Amino acid sequence: MAGNLGYDVTVVLDATRTFDLTAEISGVGR
Repeated sequence: MAGNLGYDVTVVLDATRTFDLTAEISGVGR
């Protein structure tokens, strides 16, 4: 259970980081 939770958190963080990077590249980021 703890392993699955950690995996979910990692996926969320990766998705957030990827979104931020994409926003910066496209000029949408602050």
